[in-house]
Amino acid sequence: MMKTCYMCEKESTSVEHAPPRCIFPKQKDLQSGENYRLNLITVPSCDEHNTQKSKEDEYLLYILPSTVGANEVGLNQFLTKVQRAIVYKPSLGSQIANNPIPVKIHDTKTNLLSDAVALEIDIGRIQDALEKTARAIYFHHTNKKHMGSVSVVGNFSLNLQNILLNEQSAALFETADVLLESQQYYGNNQKVFKYRFVQTGEIGILDLTFYGSNRALAVMNNG
Repeated sequence: MMKTCYMCEKESTSVEHAPPRCIFPKQKDLQSGENYRLNLITVPSCDEHNTQKSKEDEYLLYILPSTVGANEVGLNQFLTKVQRAIVYKPSLGSQIANNPIPVKIHDTKTNLLSDAVALEIDIGRIQDALEKTARAIYFHHTNKKHMGSVSVVGNFSLNLQNILLNEQSAALFETADVLLESQQYYGNNQKVFKYRFVQTGEIGILDLTFYGSNRALAVMNNG
């Protein structure tokens, strides 16, 4: 039986990693020697969607490990693979580091403030990449294609001009946590990526977690 692409009805000609393989550290970059590239999730893809997705993979590689919430694996990925990528393609690094804004980070658990830098990122590009990842994970988890809409919200990006929007996003995560509380995490390399999923009627919620605490909620509407 002919396999078709996870995004459309075209014949699959390759497999696509979900999330992108590049966010998983190479073994040579880890002092521990751990292999985080074992048993990665793949889905069937056509040439068109494989090419489109690959254009966004590099952007995710730059953004996800550089956030405040990244764990030690993410930090190591930033100091190794991301730095090599910046040297190889400085134009993209310059775009991301353009117009840095000094900010204070409030740790609500310890009530401590620390200095950080906010970088202006292409939210639309991030959301597009995460939407494709969500559709791929949905296909992997349910063995069905999601042909409805997908709305993505990340906890690693804040709107400095619209505090209300940040508060709404935080409330969405709190609601999702209640719905997802009893759901297990999936993924064989959970220090890099893990996910959990819940379906409530026509709405599915995918919780995608990268490098420990960088989360993206994908609300998938089948209606």
